[in-house]
Amino acid sequence: MSSVERSVERSVERSVERSVERSVERSVERSVERSVER
Repeated sequence: MSSVERSVERSVERSVERSVERSVERSVERSVERSVER
């Protein structure tokens, strides 16, 4: 593995983690809003 490959892997992992975190946050916010409305 070259250093470039490693850096690419890290950046990809970080971007994936961030997108997953955002989607989870959005789903949680929506569920909370729904429960509050009820």
